[in-house]
Amino acid sequence: MDRREFARQSVGFAMSVGLPAGAIPSPITWRLAGIHEDQETIQWNVRPGHPASRDASFRLVTDNGMVGDMRYERSGASLSFNRTLICRIEGGAARLVTDKSGKPLHLVGIGERQEHLLLRFRDRLLRMDPGPNELLPL
Repeated sequence: MDRREFARQSVGFAMSVGLPAGAIPSPITWRLAGIHEDQETIQWNVRPGHPASRDASFRLVTDNGMVGDMRYERSGASLSFNRTLICRIEGGAARLVTDKSGKPLHLVGIGERQEHLLLRFRDRLLRMDPGPNELLPL
């Protein structure tokens, strides 16, 4: 059973026992502050300060069995893949896009205005200032 079918069945079950469909997390929730896997990439949506990210942690088990974790702290979030830190993003909202092995590909601005970010990778520090929907290669 794929994730979409699981989500459909979960909503059906919730409604059959009298719970509102909104009681089941929507597949769209990841866009606020979470992790999402698509055909070729993993998307890490970081929104420090947003209510959806307050003291939050997210975990995704990918189709190939790898584990992605995102943990929010005060000013940002730490992103790890199979217990290895990929990046820490501080200062604002952004989407880090990686390949299926966790290699960073690009950063996308997801805020309403330009963000001033610090990205702490294992081997380097980057300051980036993405505007809304701006894609910046890494």
